[in-house]
Amino acid sequence: MSQGGILTNSEKKGYHTMIIPVIRAFVPSGVFTVTTSLAILTVSSVSHAAEEKPASVDTVVQANSAFAFDLYQQLAKENEGDNLFFSPYSVSGALAMTAEGARGETASEMGKVLRFPDAAKRSGAAAPMIPWDTSLIHRGMATINQQLMGEDPVVRAEIRANIVELRKALEAVKANMDQLNSEKKWEEWRAEREKERDAVAKLNAELAKVDQHEIRVANALWGEQTYPFDPNYIRTINKHYDTGGGLFPVDFKSNFEAERRKINRWVEE
Repeated sequence: MSQGGILTNSEKKGYHTMIIPVIRAFVPSGVFTVTTSLAILTVSSVSHAAEEKPASVDTVVQANSAFAFDLYQQLAKENEGDNLFFSPYSVSGALAMTAEGARGETASEMGKVLRFPDAAKRSGAAAPMIPWDTSLIHRGMATINQQLMGEDPVVRAEIRANIVELRKALEAVKANMDQLNSEKKWEEWRAEREKERDAVAKLNAELAKVDQHEIRVANALWGEQTYPFDPNYIRTINKHYDTGGGLFPVDFKSNFEAERRKINRWVEE
């Protein structure tokens, strides 16, 4: 990285084991930062069989794993005897986004640290300036994020709403059964018993459509408001990392402490 940020004027051309909730912003004087957040919620249960992954996912998983162990070894040396709790997946994701905007030696060194695979190395006259085919990395990261997130948000919301309604219906049937039981209306009670079985079956069917655990990935770009970022860079990152369509303009130059707090509030939310 250069000049306290990611892009200099000359550069502007352009599973998944240890997971914790957030990466926070700690940029004191730079022009650019990336935040990535992983939020974990609990619901009900079912597991999905492993799907066949494209080559880009396999290479990114291998790169992320190698980077995670490298980072752990470095942090362990600096914090000897202490417990470590960090998110290498979040770090590698954020730095992969920044690597898209790097050029020359900066880009080469970032790819090496992030353990980009040989398959992502470029050749030819442009290689010294643009040493990596970052599209391979971005496609892999996007696919991993989608797999971590699970089903489509709209579909998931519909399932959640169905579960709520089915639970209400089941409770209503149970309450009616209790009333009929107290009144010793056995024929009617048996009819409600069949309704209860049907309600339970429908509820279990909906519950089977969602995972026991959900992971939410959220990414954002925060850039110095006076800096001329390349629109192609912003479009590329949004395409693969769903950053909301653009870049949040912030005042890192003269008000970085307030902006740091703003970014951390976004992460917490």
